[in-house]
Amino acid sequence: MRQRHLPRLCQSCRGPMARQAETCWRCGTQWVSEDAPRTRLRLHARNVQAGEALLAFGPIAAEGSQHAALVLNLSPRGDVIEAAANLFSYLRALDALGAPAIAVMPVPHTGLGEAINDRLARAAAPRP
Repeated sequence: MRQRHLPRLCQSCRGPMARQAETCWRCGTQWVSEDAPRTRLRLHARNVQAGEALLAFGPIAAEGSQHAALVLNLSPRGDVIEAAANLFSYLRALDALGAPAIAVMPVPHTGLGEAINDRLARAAAPRP
């Protein structure tokens, strides 16, 4: 049996939204992902402030990482495929921690890193 695609509905006007659309064509409301963490993300972090959670990438630790509430490394080897596999589960775990913010270390913008950075940028976008 073929599975039907059910359209996303706008939270404001309840109109259908296009698959890749980020803004409702009827009322202009921006789409908010259910996967987005509630905790604020600080992208391209080179240091960690006390109490923040750290989403690390690669073998070099961020300055102040010893003061982080929790450190999860997407890929200690710096492998973007491993990082992509860990991204959502690590974001959920750090979000559940209740830290004031999640500092996210830079991920290369090459290959699969482009998709990772796109997801991180969407998760860090301001929400209504």
